[in-house]
Amino acid sequence: MLTSLTAEFTRYRLIGEKALNQISEADMNRVPGATAGYNSIAMIVRHLGGNLLSRFTDFLTTDGEKPWRDRDAEFEEHHYSQQEVLEWWNKGRNVLQAELAKLTDADLSRTVTSEASR
Repeated sequence: MLTSLTAEFTRYRLIGEKALNQISEADMNRVPGATAGYNSIAMIVRHLGGNLLSRFTDFLTTDGEKPWRDRDAEFEEHHYSQQEVLEWWNKGRNVLQAELAKLTDADLSRTVTSEASR
């Protein structure tokens, strides 16, 4: 089961990386539409990376949002370089992969609770 799960996350990582490598820096930072609530690809990737980093860091013992994450900053309009976008992508994905690599089949039946519920 873990092998399949890890392979699927790896497959999606590669799909994402191929997509990001096809997008120019200008297009990564373009906010589509004039309506509030739209985000650039760069903002979405930064948010995804921040979410993975926060949620999966020590997720078996400290599930949930970490106090060091500044979620709102992930949506601030800012021109991100292609390198910055890839760094956010990799930070989150690397934590996810590292945490998955630590799991055993026995972990699949564990109950994970947030710090707040303990």
